[in-house]
Formats: sequence, structure tokens, C-alpha cells
Amino acid sequence: MRKKRRRSKKPLPLEVEAIPCELMARTEWQGILLKRSDDEPTKLGRYHGSFFHQVPEYGSKKWVVSGYIVVNWKSLIDDGLTEDEVAQGCLKYLGAVPPRKKFQRKARKPPYGNIDQIPVKARFREKDGKDCIEILFVVDKRRNKHFWGEGIRL
Repeated sequence: MRKKRRRSKKPLPLEVEAIPCELMARTEWQGILLKRSDDEPTKLGRYHGSFFHQVPEYGSKKWVVSGYIVVNWKSLIDDGLTEDEVAQGCLKYLGAVPPRKKFQRKARKPPYGNIDQIPVKARFREKDGKDCIEILFVVDKRRNKHFWGEGIRL
């Protein structure tokens, strides 16, 4: 007899308000090289090179980006929000379409592409004296000028 595969339940996006935050700028090899000069170029994240089987359409229509979100998460948790609500609220804010400029005809696009509200992984920590979230999130753009590298094609 064949065994039936169990489908893992995907977490559902929560109904949360967008939480104002920003992505932390980092150099291309930050964390690997010890010396860092101030004139090195910085970007806001890095395309991840690992394979994520839990992300549907990974490598063809969706890619994973790693980065740090700067937000005062300690005060938000003290106000009664859970860690999932804080992470999803930040991703909702980052994935929002910016408002139109005056007399602009064409609708603007999100600067980082369409971001899935559910993160692949989120870890709350302090880095460089700032409260931040170390996060892996899913985008639909393979190349983006705000992130180092490019998404892998499978």
C-alpha cells in the first residue's frame, strides 16, 4: 500500500495594520569580512542562494531575500502584539505601493516588488545597538537594485 502524503498547513496571513519600519543598509560581504570602511556601497538586503522547498514556485516566480528590518519591536510586543503580527505588519508596510505624485498618470509599483506577507523565517534580535528583525521574506522580482545579487533560476 502507498502511504498518503500529509500536506503541511500553511500559515495564513493575519489581519494586521502596517507597521512603519525600514530595511537596514548593509555592505555586500557584511558579516563575512571584519574590516568595514565607510565608503563601501550599501544595499538593503541580499538574495538567498539556498533552496526553499516550502515556498511554492521558488526559483521560477518567487525568490527569497534576507535582510534586517529596523523597528522598535520590544515596545510593540509590550503593547500586546505577537511576534508574528509584528513581522507581518512590517512586511505589509514594506510591500505597500507608494502614493502617487502630483499629476502622475502611471500607477507606481512597490520598490521591492510584491512581498508576501508571511515571512519564511523571522528572528527578533538587537544588531549594532538597534532593535531589528532578522528576516527571510519572499519577493516576485528576480533582480532588484535594492538587493545584492539576483535570485537563482531553477
